[in-house]
Amino acid sequence: MPNLSGYRLGLLLTTISAIAWSTTGLFTRIIPLDSASTLVGGGVVFSAVTWHLLRSARKIRPV
Repeated sequence: MPNLSGYRLGLLLTTISAIAWSTTGLFTRIIPLDSASTLVGGGVVFSAVTWHLLRSARKIRPV
């Protein structure tokens, strides 16, 4: 990632998250599952990604 100031990085990440959040309804309608299965699947994916990011961050900067 290019060297961005804290403000610009925050603005970029906020914009990306707003776009991702606003397209959730589209993906919800495309997936042919009930809402409970979609929520559980999303939770599993989010947990796996968060676990991986936290584990990677520990390898880079030990706490």
